[in-house]
Amino acid sequence: MWDARLAGKIGAARLSLKGSWEDLREAAVMNTLDNRQLQWDDRAMLQAKVDTGGELFSAYGTYTYRFQQNKARGVDVNWNNLTLGGSYVFSPDLNGFAEFSSDDFRVGGEAESGQALDFYYPNSRTVACGLNWSKDPSTSASASLNYYESGDVRGTQLTMSLRRRIGLDNDLELVVATWRHEDKLYDLTGYRTTIVMVRYSVKF
Repeated sequence: MWDARLAGKIGAARLSLKGSWEDLREAAVMNTLDNRQLQWDDRAMLQAKVDTGGELFSAYGTYTYRFQQNKARGVDVNWNNLTLGGSYVFSPDLNGFAEFSSDDFRVGGEAESGQALDFYYPNSRTVACGLNWSKDPSTSASASLNYYESGDVRGTQLTMSLRRRIGLDNDLELVVATWRHEDKLYDLTGYRTTIVMVRYSVKF
């Protein structure tokens, strides 16, 4: 196994790189009808991270590549992940954040049924953003939106909350959430729901 790491700065940005590689030299004998090995012959990972920011703004990005291969079974999995995000302070009372994430797969090989394994590794995208507001230590509110899609499904989750401290040891919170999930292929697992919740807490 090989492992390497490197870190440094480029201007105001901090950069880190790391990678690893595992090479299978000797495999165990499989005592099954199909005696082809179950372990991966090769596993590799490469990741690069960068982040920067100041008093009001911060941003980050991460790229990760992973590779796995089983030569005896003719299977290889290539995975690319990219994540970008950041946060910003609009005022002493208001701040926000946003993040985007993407997963892309390229898979070679077939299942015993003859189905291409690539079918079981759908690409996906996720976007999340939100705002946090605080008028004073006793009153605060937040709102967040999350959107995702993967293969034949996609969904949106919107959640809002308002919290009020009504005493030294008492808090009252109102939460409203609207969620939607769609199954674009079979239309069997889709749903739409709205949740309204009131929470009262007391410290003992």
